Amino acid sequence: MDEFKNDIKLYIKCDNVIKEFNEKAAAMREQRGSYSIRIMRFMNEHEMGETKLSLPRFNSTLKIGNHSNQESLSYSFLYNTFINYFGDPVQAENLLNYIKESRKKEQKHVLVRNTLKEK
Repeated sequence: MDEFKNDIKLYIKCDNVIKEFNEKAAAMREQRGSYSIRIMRFMNEHEMGETKLSLPRFNSTLKIGNHSNQESLSYSFLYNTFINYFGDPVQAENLLNYIKESRKKEQKHVLVRNTLKEK
């Protein structure tokens, strides 16, 4: 029983550390994004858009690049695309249902922690 109690205590400690790291990482990503906007604005205003900055002190280079994101393959996106392709909502619905039913499903037991709000 003592080992069980200790495992619970250690699990909660680990969970707390992970939560804290995730919060710090999110804050750092937000801060980095703010700096990024300011740096790119400066570079564009000073016609440095094609410049590659060499930063040997940080063992790095910086340049403005392009990044593209694609829309996720949501069910609504697929359904609308199938309607456009087939020209028939019934065929689109049938194909979408087939895809949904064909997906592999895996279930596993996990420990779920909910933190209680203090009153």
